[in-house]
Amino acid sequence: METRALQLFKSVVDHHGFARAAEASFLTQSAVSQAVQRLEKELGTPLLTRARPPRPTPAGSRLYRHAADLFAREDAARRDIDEIRKGGTGVLTLGASQALSREVLPRLVRAFAPRRPLAALHFETVPSRDLIRVVADGRLELGLGPLQKSMPGFARHALGRQRMILYVGRGSPAHNDLRRAGEPALHRIPLVTSSLDAPGTRPGGGRLRDHFRTVWEVHSLDLRLEIVRAGLAVGYLPESVVRRAGHKRDFVAVDRLDFGVIDREVGFFHLESRPLSDLAREFMGLAAGLPRLMLQGGHP
Repeated sequence: METRALQLFKSVVDHHGFARAAEASFLTQSAVSQAVQRLEKELGTPLLTRARPPRPTPAGSRLYRHAADLFAREDAARRDIDEIRKGGTGVLTLGASQALSREVLPRLVRAFAPRRPLAALHFETVPSRDLIRVVADGRLELGLGPLQKSMPGFARHALGRQRMILYVGRGSPAHNDLRRAGEPALHRIPLVTSSLDAPGTRPGGGRLRDHFRTVWEVHSLDLRLEIVRAGLAVGYLPESVVRRAGHKRDFVAVDRLDFGVIDREVGFFHLESRPLSDLAREFMGLAAGLPRLMLQGGHP
């Protein structure tokens, strides 16, 4: 598979058309079209719909994701080498869940930066479900988030525990409804969730969505907090984040239900097959030197 053809295919998707992709690549539209056609012929399947704008087919969507990961790894490698050339010590790449980006990373960066003033840092906030994929693909060296019971191919380094609790807004009709009717009232209330909390098997059995009227997927933690606080839906939120929120009294825990609390271990993980950089080892070493994290509302 030609790297250049893959780049042009990705450019067509990114720029929503052949003409803009050609302009961005300093090529003719015909050259871009021919490159995509060669790629489709090589793979034996259409990659783009011939509509305006062209959209990826199912195969094209999958190839686009692989291409994005491939070029992200290439960019990371170039940044790493460039930092070394400039006299630095490389690049530390890390992805963290939203709650841990707030509650863990600031302290670690404050401890790490004076020790490695020339190091470059590349941190991303990544939905917990996607963390494993971006580390497995090599785009990021370290993941910081929930640790699954089974993670074949990964080394895990636990930092503590985190509780996700089902909350409702104190002044909302849903709160009053829950007080009167209990669990059956949930069937009249939406559940707002991130990709992490997407429907699946949870404590209490069955699928979470079966307990609620519908499911709203909202990746932003801040927006989920506001939606729950406003009484528009109930949602699983990190207990420690709610306890530190400016309007914490507006949130009421629905934690007496069998599925009202999700307790999970959190920490670092990385590929066992990929040797860790000195930066990553030092960063995790600093985390290990901190008091064990108990992200359950009190100060860690």
